[in-house]
Amino acid sequence: MTETALDLYQHYELLNDLMGSKISEYKDEIDYETDKKTFEQDKTLVTAYKQELQDEVNEAYGKFLSAMDGHESLDGVDRVRHDPFKKNSWQVKPKLTRAKIGKLPADSVLQQAVQEYRELNESKVKQMLANGEIAKSGDHIVGPGNEKLDEYISVEIKPDEFKETHK
Repeated sequence: MTETALDLYQHYELLNDLMGSKISEYKDEIDYETDKKTFEQDKTLVTAYKQELQDEVNEAYGKFLSAMDGHESLDGVDRVRHDPFKKNSWQVKPKLTRAKIGKLPADSVLQQAVQEYRELNESKVKQMLANGEIAKSGDHIVGPGNEKLDEYISVEIKPDEFKETHK
């Protein structure tokens, strides 16, 4: 019997939702201790078990994504895409160190996003992306006048999300 996209999605959601309770149960099973030496041993066991569960969740999600490949809706599951013109649709990873902030050109569009305490304001960068002041062009991030910003930030649109269609 072939599993539907809905079956795969529900299996992934179930595994993902149960992970926390399974780890709690496992801690009880191994009599998770808080004294230092035993704690380190138990922590190693729990970390290994958590990775095992995460691998199972990742595998289930991979199967589900494969089933959804090329589909906006399939078997009662809809794809929800993030709007690139909305601030919260973006993930920003700063590559700016304090030294790089100091070397940031005075006319750089990112100067607007560097706060007075000399850190990147990720929220401001997301807003600039949503407004089109900064854009992702292929593998590069560019500002006005094709200012290359790759050295300072990395940006990605958030991955698609999925939801069940209730009929």
